[in-house]
Amino acid sequence: SRHSKEVIMTFDVVSGLRLRLVDLNTLPWDVDVNENFRLIGGWYDSTNSASLLGFKNAIMNGSFDVWQRGTNFSIPHGSAIYMADRWRSFVDGSGSVGTFSKQPATHTALLNFGCRYYAKYDVTVAGTGETSRQLIQNIESVATYSGNTVTLSFVAWGTVGQIVSIFFSQNFGTGGSPSSIVNIATQGITLTAVPAVYTLQFDLPSIELRTLGTNDDDRLILAMQLPTNTIMNFNLGRVCLEVGTQATGFPQISQAQQLADCQRFYESSFNSGITTFTADTGVGDLTSHPTAVYARTIRFATAKRAAPTITLFDAAGGINLVSYNTGSWANGGSTSSVTPKKKHFKVRHSIASSVLTEFGWTADAEY
Repeated sequence: SRHSKEVIMTFDVVSGLRLRLVDLNTLPWDVDVNENFRLIGGWYDSTNSASLLGFKNAIMNGSFDVWQRGTNFSIPHGSAIYMADRWRSFVDGSGSVGTFSKQPATHTALLNFGCRYYAKYDVTVAGTGETSRQLIQNIESVATYSGNTVTLSFVAWGTVGQIVSIFFSQNFGTGGSPSSIVNIATQGITLTAVPAVYTLQFDLPSIELRTLGTNDDDRLILAMQLPTNTIMNFNLGRVCLEVGTQATGFPQISQAQQLADCQRFYESSFNSGITTFTADTGVGDLTSHPTAVYARTIRFATAKRAAPTITLFDAAGGINLVSYNTGSWANGGSTSSVTPKKKHFKVRHSIASSVLTEFGWTADAEY
């Protein structure tokens, strides 16, 4: 009660909460209650109870559940590519043969946290002249955890003795006169043959007094620098970045939510990777129209980070083309316009005598 000298707030310790003694006579009721809610919230952020974690992880697709672009990738030299959703690779130099693929989890270090998959980065032919081989995730907003100590935890294993160097960069975006990129000191791990949990802490500088770009593309970058000019294997899973000095476990996020989070940056009409298809089978977006004048609005499942780049595919895999029917199906139809917005895109064409149009598509709003 309000007039009690002391009140004991009792919680279920099994669920991760604890007992707390509250002295209501030391401060007015409202101030004291607010302070104790703050203390409870502070403790909540450091709890080891996985059931209380919520959406604490700044890494998207840290469980490697979402692979909209495909499940097996050849890693090129000189160009950055996205592979598993939100995960990007870049390697310079030349000559190496490398792949990045989705693998089923069989290790308790992953399965005990609900992770069914991990990513395998495999280099089977060594390259030459490589100075950078990176696995990257761009985290939306450079303000993420600004001015805080953060903890990065993950499961990794691979070629014994190889060192993976990890660092963060604060990128203030493009447009206008943004501040220069700030790189946070690198830390390294040494790989073992069996899965191990690694926990690293980083101090992220405050972005106070920094200037953001005008293009709304600032970001915090996680970069994993892999061994160069060598044959090697690197396996990665259960990646979590949270504020604070403790690794508190891996948040359980529904499959639907993980997909929606990833679709803010990339969405596709294909199930996994771009494929050819047979017209009028439901694989592409099919529309009936009474005349050759075609106009169609495609609404995204999730609003995009920015107006995306739209790529169309006809049934034969032709890029920025559509399939159409003028009595029978044909491929290679040109569009007159494709207009992207954050929530939808519009397609138009005027193919003579066309009464059916079908195409697959991707919408890319990545950095």
